Amino acid sequence: MSSHLRAVLLLAVLSAPAIAGEGPWPAPVAGFAEPKPGEHPRLFFRRADLPELRRRATEAAEGRAIVARLRLLLGNNGEALPTMWNPAYPINIGPKGRGTLPVGAFTMSHAAGHGMLYQLTGDKKHADLARECLERMFNPKLHRVTADVIQKDRAGQWEPRGARFAGKQPSEVVVEYGEPDRDERYTWSHPGAGLRVGPMMAWVALAYDLCYDAWDEAFRLRVVKELLDYNHLPVDYDKFAEGHKGNVTMVRLVNCSYPPESNHFGAYIGGAGIALLAVRRDPGADEARVEPWLAKIEKQALRLLTEGFGDHGFFAEGHGPSHMATATAFIPFLQAARTAWGKDFISPRPNAQWLLLRWPMEVVAGEKPWFPNYHPSSYGADHVEHSGDAYWSLGFGALANDDQRAAMLWTYLYAIEKEPKVFDAEVYPGHAAMALINWPIGLKPKNPGEVLGHVNVDQYMGHYMFRKQWQDADDLYFTFFLNPRGKHGYVRGPRNGNFAFYGYGIRCRWSHGLGTPRKETHFEAWPDGSGVLSFEHGEPRKVTAIAVDYTEKSGAGAVVAIANPWFKPEDLTRVDWHRLLPQKARDGKAALSFQDVAVPGVPFFLMVMHRGDAPKAVVEGDSVKLGGQTYRFDGAKLIFGK
Repeated sequence: MSSHLRAVLLLAVLSAPAIAGEGPWPAPVAGFAEPKPGEHPRLFFRRADLPELRRRATEAAEGRAIVARLRLLLGNNGEALPTMWNPAYPINIGPKGRGTLPVGAFTMSHAAGHGMLYQLTGDKKHADLARECLERMFNPKLHRVTADVIQKDRAGQWEPRGARFAGKQPSEVVVEYGEPDRDERYTWSHPGAGLRVGPMMAWVALAYDLCYDAWDEAFRLRVVKELLDYNHLPVDYDKFAEGHKGNVTMVRLVNCSYPPESNHFGAYIGGAGIALLAVRRDPGADEARVEPWLAKIEKQALRLLTEGFGDHGFFAEGHGPSHMATATAFIPFLQAARTAWGKDFISPRPNAQWLLLRWPMEVVAGEKPWFPNYHPSSYGADHVEHSGDAYWSLGFGALANDDQRAAMLWTYLYAIEKEPKVFDAEVYPGHAAMALINWPIGLKPKNPGEVLGHVNVDQYMGHYMFRKQWQDADDLYFTFFLNPRGKHGYVRGPRNGNFAFYGYGIRCRWSHGLGTPRKETHFEAWPDGSGVLSFEHGEPRKVTAIAVDYTEKSGAGAVVAIANPWFKPEDLTRVDWHRLLPQKARDGKAALSFQDVAVPGVPFFLMVMHRGDAPKAVVEGDSVKLGGQTYRFDGAKLIFGK
């Protein structure tokens, strides 16, 4: 097979499923039975699935361990309300409770956790505990603090923006609120911002779904009203607080004013969608409101999957902000849509699948499970932080098949927990409940390279990843962000031309953009993860070509050769290049070396990942020779090995 044909076939496989109009999206779920009014549970499993869930919880070692984890996270072995509560008042920035409270402190998902124990045991006391949790959350006058206390505590963040402060001293303004989560931004009656409401709705809806049969009609109707008629003022005394915009409502969540490229969007629509599916056609849930809202949620979900994210998992604002857009509420919404609504957003296209598959593709084990966060934004770690994200406990339920789940499981065991005890449920009982539902118990892990291949391309976002191996913390990969559409959100994200080159414990990231490129002009990839990419940019037109070489013919573990680089050699001395280049390898022997080479008419920049001495580049005619490998630019692309 010619290299050209191989490239054409690869691109067809990678991009064809994302083409609009190729079958229904979302697709109908085969054999789906519409839940009857008052039929629960329905969101993540159906009543007929309960015997199997109970069997998993009692007969499977992993299931028993997950239930033990659930009880630990609930505090008091799940037999009573927790003894630890967050003493902090609601804020928008810088929560105190999240990092200081112990496991077992109250969370917004405690009611859902107790609901799962009710389903497993049939003991109504667990549903009663879930009700107590919600009553504390819903009570808008459970706690109070005067604004002068907040002003004193938060001198650097104090910025009253609400109308209720006009003409008053802070000591005259009383802030009242219900029970906060361990992260006080998540307070039902006084949220830190609009995007905090969606995740809270998801957990309240799950508690309702699991405890429906045990609650009296009056309380069920109250929960339906709390969800559908949600109407609370966000924090209005912090910098960037949103209280001045008015109250958050279901209408505001469904019709999110933020664009899909913003991290807020997925949190808004995901939580709203789960809440609507939980109460749909139940007493108290007006069909004339619920159905149009759900129709809008369906459209909004496709907008997020095609505009905010690309077709293979890259988010406009970068990986850090993507956590809020996905794991807080949107990923479980995708699962609930299949189970409770009969709509499959996952299988017909790669878009939703790669919200999760990007982790087995990108995560590297080591001191921390790193991924390339090309240009770190104003927030968001460049390593997996599963305490609040739960990409595995939630994500196993939102994939297309067992091969994908096996690849995700391999990564969890490889980079997160070799012998699972936490099961991706670090502090939230709801995550343990979802792990019991979703964990692929009995499934054999599968190396992601066998499932995903070694090259991933997000055609819409122009994101390219070349990975050499899935082996250990010495894994090597190169990523490049072309971004031909110039996509971005409100948070400063990665720029066109950003790349990351990781290997041997070394992390290299380049953050100087190249302006908006015109388009990709050439792409090929090989089974070992090697490949070549060319693109146009600048005026007059210029072609830059990149070759990623994992063949080791050069004598090095990996080489990235760039012909006609968009940056100059002197740019390498700029502050942010060095800031993003930690020259540290675990074994003290590996290194990343750089060489500038002048071929007649074509400047080359070489990055060499090696152990021992780096091979020296020499010019031979119109080619660069590095060890036993050659690189030649033919005006359109880089050719190596010939």
